[in-house]
Amino acid sequence: MSINSILARLLGNPEFCLGDGTILPVTPKLAALIAYLDASHPAMVPRAELIDVLWERMFARQARQTLRKAMERLRRIMGVGVVVTRGDLVGLNTARYESDTLVLDRFLRDDPDVAADSLLRIAPADFLAGTDIAGERWNDWLAIERRHRQDALQLALTRCARAGDGQKALTFAERAIRVNPMAEAPRRILMDLLARDGRASEAVQEYRAFARFLRDELDIDPSWETQNLMQSLSQQIGENGREGVVGRVARQTLTILPFGVLGNSRRGADLAAGLQTEIVTTLTKLSDLDIIDLSLPDALKGHSATVERPSDEQAVLKSALQVVGDRVRLTAQLVDCTSNRQIWAERFDRKLADILEIQDSLTKDIVTQLQVRLTEGEQARVWSLGTRSFEAWEAVVQATHLIHAHHIEGIREARQLAEGAIGIDPDYASAHAAVGWTHWVEGR
Repeated sequence: MSINSILARLLGNPEFCLGDGTILPVTPKLAALIAYLDASHPAMVPRAELIDVLWERMFARQARQTLRKAMERLRRIMGVGVVVTRGDLVGLNTARYESDTLVLDRFLRDDPDVAADSLLRIAPADFLAGTDIAGERWNDWLAIERRHRQDALQLALTRCARAGDGQKALTFAERAIRVNPMAEAPRRILMDLLARDGRASEAVQEYRAFARFLRDELDIDPSWETQNLMQSLSQQIGENGREGVVGRVARQTLTILPFGVLGNSRRGADLAAGLQTEIVTTLTKLSDLDIIDLSLPDALKGHSATVERPSDEQAVLKSALQVVGDRVRLTAQLVDCTSNRQIWAERFDRKLADILEIQDSLTKDIVTQLQVRLTEGEQARVWSLGTRSFEAWEAVVQATHLIHAHHIEGIREARQLAEGAIGIDPDYASAHAAVGWTHWVEGR
């Protein structure tokens, strides 16, 4: 680039400098004008469009004069030939002007003259950061352009990370994540690169931090694709004999203590029992995991009790549930019985109607933390819910409680509840099973 050429940085706080590094005194309004022309390149922009976006609050005559003065000032600052006109059109002469956003655009168009390393000189920041200009049309345009530039930079960095290897690829992936911390594609690439570098445990930690971030910010879980990668990495740690959260063995034994209930809510007790039953049912179907369910009899619930646990257990799940208004809170922790240290702990806080998300997340976390090897069929069972309807699920929970009570009136009510659940979700297998149980109990 010649000494008289202009180099613009539009991602981050805008900056304009000459080829020798001299920074030019460009006001926010002039920076906005250059940025709009830059985003429109290679097309030229009608003066009326510039006025409509940048000076919408002025009368037409005053706005035309203001635009003319702005262009004259740019010529004095940047020199003649950077901002060019053709009749009523205004544009940029890229023989004398370069910017980080134009470099990014050329890279995404597979321009052979743009090396991947040039992306590392682009700031992972907002387009025109800190530029505050009044005007509804301008701010609408800026919001759209910022999203577009963020997506473009993330796409370019992710492409470089996927195509590369080693430390350089890691750097690209990390920068893509800085551009958009919620993007999962670069996160998976980073996890995979760490694993290939023999740092699978770091990849697992990366996933956990990301999962916590999504839950805290958006109250969601990572995508199935990201969760499956996490599962694969956890298995890799175990198969390679590397230290994991719990030492990996051919089969593991998990003891599930009765879910505690905070408060005296009957509904809370039923929900806790229902959650435990669903989680135990799912986990007992896994060929690599033995489950010991120490659910206490109803007479002992709410009271302290000493439970004799098996000597060969490797981990214990302890949980407590509380219903407060329309919200449900569950705390859960896994304890390694060999070292008596806490493996993992989590606190779930959801709307009551979203309790199935807690069941879903808790089951997955248990499988992940214990590094249980899953077959494809077992993955399908773990990564899916029996029903998505809270109403159907709670009806079956209540029906199950009534069935266990063995009272004839309760059995009939249980059947009505289970049939109601089937009406809500005809494919809910547990509801059909509950109906079958009511007929079996009646026929005894």
